[in-house]
Amino acid sequence: MPKTDPGFRTIPLDTRTIEALRDHRRRHREERLVFPDLKGTLFNPENQSKPLPSACDEAGLKEIRFHDLRHTYATLARRSWMDIKDLSVRLGHENVATTMNLYQHIPVDMARESAQSVADYILG
Repeated sequence: MPKTDPGFRTIPLDTRTIEALRDHRRRHREERLVFPDLKGTLFNPENQSKPLPSACDEAGLKEIRFHDLRHTYATLARRSWMDIKDLSVRLGHENVATTMNLYQHIPVDMARESAQSVADYILG
């Protein structure tokens, strides 16, 4: 359940994701839910973190929290030059300041690229 009204939102999806969801639906036509839990019932968001540590371990990756995926999404979205207001809406924040202060991690190469872009603009 979202914490605030902006948490209830419609998030536009890219064409690849839409096609992947359609393909998933075609392969699992008999299932009523798109992402059921292991019992085939409604997925409980409170249980979303439970399988992640073992999945990380099996993949030979450092263990992360499920919420870390949200931070990663925000960073990758900014790296792809998504507008900060658009990202804020997608994350369900009431204002852009929350997004900028808590979720936006600017990679060094992106900061350098921004600095170069400003210098190119100023110097013509």
